[in-house]
Amino acid sequence: MINFKSPTTFTTAMLVADTYDNASGSVDSVPTLTQVGLQSASVALEIQSTLGALLLPRMTTVQKLALTATNGMMVYDTTLGATYNYASGIWATFGGSVTQINTGTGLTGGPISTIGTISIANTAVTPGSYTAATITVNAQGQLTAASTGTTAVTPGSYTYTSLTVNATGQLTAASSGVSPVTSITAGTNLTGGTITSTGTIALSATPSG
Repeated sequence: MINFKSPTTFTTAMLVADTYDNASGSVDSVPTLTQVGLQSASVALEIQSTLGALLLPRMTTVQKLALTATNGMMVYDTTLGATYNYASGIWATFGGSVTQINTGTGLTGGPISTIGTISIANTAVTPGSYTAATITVNAQGQLTAASTGTTAVTPGSYTYTSLTVNATGQLTAASSGVSPVTSITAGTNLTGGTITSTGTIALSATPSG
């Protein structure tokens, strides 16, 4: 049966029964509308039945979202296969075993027991670019500290260079070398020059006599 009350129309609650007893004592399955006066004064609608259930409007997600929704609406979403109610500006499913969502390390917004938003927490790292950086990473993979490092290498061009590279592939020292030898000339009492590639410089033979 359905009990409903409208203060502007009825002075008592109204009853629509799925079965009711005739005066003769037989049970009739045809619903009827009659007045009853046993409900609380605050009751607007009561449904009681042993033969059937309440059937909500059934529609797709697209149709549900196209509604001009009002808090308190209920529909069955045939796309998602779940019953939804509209509250606080969003459609949400009924029931479920989750009663509270807490937020762990690196997250903010919890605990949530009704409606809320979970976000990634900010760290102490200032957004930007870092060079030769020193960084700290927590167990969640977030950067918790970052700083620009220093290097002993002065930016510029180097010739005949001597380089030092650390274990991470960074240049830690660089310096220009001296120009290589391109020619060797043999002087007094020497033979073998001038050498521009390979050759041998030797002492000149001492004259006999």
